[in-house]
Amino acid sequence: MKAEVISKIVRNKLLLYGATGTGKTHCALKVAFYFSEKGKSVHYLDPEFGSQKEIYRLLESGKIKEEHIENITMFITPSWKTKDVIDDKENGVVIGGFANVFDMLGADLVIIDSMNELMRMHKIYLEQKFIGQGYYIVKENEYKIKDKETFTLPWNFYVKIYDDLVEMVYKLILKKFHFICTMHPIGDTDTRKKVEQDIFKKFDTVIETHYAVSGSEKEWYGIVMKNRGADSHVRIDDIDHKIVKMFSKVVE
Repeated sequence: MKAEVISKIVRNKLLLYGATGTGKTHCALKVAFYFSEKGKSVHYLDPEFGSQKEIYRLLESGKIKEEHIENITMFITPSWKTKDVIDDKENGVVIGGFANVFDMLGADLVIIDSMNELMRMHKIYLEQKFIGQGYYIVKENEYKIKDKETFTLPWNFYVKIYDDLVEMVYKLILKKFHFICTMHPIGDTDTRKKVEQDIFKKFDTVIETHYAVSGSEKEWYGIVMKNRGADSHVRIDDIDHKIVKMFSKVVE
């Protein structure tokens, strides 16, 4: 087999992991712009609206041009499930619930920004469902909801939310496209740490994003937590440019 053949069938699966403001969306957009400029299709799913604002700011400032976004379709999913989906791919926008558009995701590059927001939406969806029916079931036992105003999802259901999340990630990773997902730390309980590790296992590369301030500018760097199945803790400066370079090896 020739090296050029291998490069055409390799699919990068990258998880960008870090706290708010550490450059996850910045890095994901850098790769999206690169793909679009090369004529490759991008499906960018963002329930948080952060990427749309960043794209608008970059266009207004002249830092990016139309060719950087013309092949990007923005999937805006403010809820877990809706009755209606607005499919306007001609203008690069699809609006609906995540569960509604999940099977529509499929391009040269798919980006989900962020996984935590999907988890939050799923929690709200289940709470509203249980409030609407007036009860919930745990281990085949039915419990009436006494106060609909103060009801929150019982802790028993959090494991199900995590399991559903991991299952969706696995389904996406099995598909034949490059995949980037962003994720905030979930928490420090044993259950949540296990979920994080289960998610990490699904990706080829996991990078923890960080930044340092030099003058008035942010300098992005990352810690490689996993790469091709090997755990490592190597610091890489200019991580946004390095990630684009990583994808360029299997795109051009």
